[in-house]
Amino acid sequence: MLTWRTFLLTATGLLIGYVAAAQTPAASASAASSTQGMLFWFVVGILGLVLLVVLLASAMITVQLRPHLDPKQDAEPTILHPQTTTAE
Repeated sequence: MLTWRTFLLTATGLLIGYVAAAQTPAASASAASSTQGMLFWFVVGILGLVLLVVLLASAMITVQLRPHLDPKQDAEPTILHPQTTTAE
């Protein structure tokens, strides 16, 4: 929870900073191109984070499903019977 909140606050702060930088009037064409470059790298960074989350989620799902997909397991299911005890 705390990590998620920190991530959201950081991302919001960066986004506001990029938007504020894009709103300032450009003094020359090079300043406008640097703003566009900054926005491009921001989008690339966000896409990289999304890709990282997808890869980590798929790795976790694969690790959880691996015991169920193991071909070494018997084809027939094993039936467990409750142990019966005799009264002495």
